[in-house]
Amino acid sequence: MVPSQEELKMMHNGLMGATISDSWLYMRKIIPIIKASPIPHSDYIVDAKVHMLMPGQYPCIPNWHFDHVPRNEAGQMVLEDRDPTQKMFLWLSGPPFTEFADGREVRAGEWTEFTQFDSHRGVKSEEHQWRLLIRLTPALIHPHIRHGEKCLRRHSQVYLDADNFKW
Repeated sequence: MVPSQEELKMMHNGLMGATISDSWLYMRKIIPIIKASPIPHSDYIVDAKVHMLMPGQYPCIPNWHFDHVPRNEAGQMVLEDRDPTQKMFLWLSGPPFTEFADGREVRAGEWTEFTQFDSHRGVKSEEHQWRLLIRLTPALIHPHIRHGEKCLRRHSQVYLDADNFKW
């Protein structure tokens, strides 16, 4: 069920805040993966990213962080408003694998459950590769739900190690 490097090259950049039905319309190839997920109901929001990575690039934030923590009007996280009952799910096509502070292992083609309380970080790529990430988040805690073409991801940023970056 894990797409090949050739299949990943042909995919759209991904989805941001998409409903599952929008995923069906705009990124149909990930639907079998979502159908195999452990989500308990269909009221989940899909974020998917296809990255083209080179050695030394991070596909996501390389420092420790939490996903979808509520924020106040000033944009500051409100940690006491997190809800441990709201389960998110992460799926990766391959390395680099997200690293969780509690040491839990993330494997290619398997769903990993986590919550707003689980600190994690991106890991840098060691090789040239394509990587697909799918995150499923309960609509109740997802801050930006988009519909139609507004959910199409136009780019997928990568992060560089500022100490070692050279132009």
